[in-house]
Amino acid sequence: GSMTGYTLDQSIATDFSNLIDWINNAVSNEEHYLRQRSHSPMTIEAAVRRLRNTISGNRVLERNASSGNPPQFAHQRNFGPIVIDIDGLPSQAQRFVVASIIEYLKADRRKNAGRRQAYILMLDELNQYAGRGNRDEVARLFEHVAAQLRSQGIILFGAQQKASDVNESVFENSATKILGNTGSGEIGQSIWTRELSTDVRSRALQLRKEEKLVLQDGFRYPMALKFPANPWATRERDALVVSNESIFLHEEIEL
Repeated sequence: GSMTGYTLDQSIATDFSNLIDWINNAVSNEEHYLRQRSHSPMTIEAAVRRLRNTISGNRVLERNASSGNPPQFAHQRNFGPIVIDIDGLPSQAQRFVVASIIEYLKADRRKNAGRRQAYILMLDELNQYAGRGNRDEVARLFEHVAAQLRSQGIILFGAQQKASDVNESVFENSATKILGNTGSGEIGQSIWTRELSTDVRSRALQLRKEEKLVLQDGFRYPMALKFPANPWATRERDALVVSNESIFLHEEIEL
């Protein structure tokens, strides 16, 4: 497919079920490809267990399907915001979906570098994907996004309750940081003591709910903003219904 990473020989396995059988065969077969590369039977058994557990607890992966059907939104010329609901998925499945989308967009930008196109990804709970001290494949992918992909048109807006929980490389490569009311424990972390003066940190402790500080590389001092109240209800029970007609224009997009 268009995803980066390793590609499995289709003559060996066409789906996850075949793949598990192929790997498991290496436990007793000393001539197996994996055994020839010095992988011990215990290591192979552990890999099989982990793969089985991942697939059985992951509704995103289809055990007996030879290919997936990801949304082809990069092929659309014009489209509005696309919301991908991952809330009901286990944590590992959420990470898989998000990483797959980023890899998909990376491949699109490589193939269509001459086309002016920007993708904006908005993601909550950033530490789940690029947590402090995390060095796995997904975390390294987010480091790559923060360090290099912004110039290629892939822009990440990430939110996290505590910035100190986020991968330091991702935090430091952020072009813009927005800080709301912050507790003394968080504002005393090294990432903020290096970034902000004592006076600014004191102000962060006193910010109201609607107030924010914006940190930008070109700013000598943080810019203070005050956000107005939302013009719409964010909870159904707070809504005042004056019409049942949708205010949005519906466009049919083939995904």
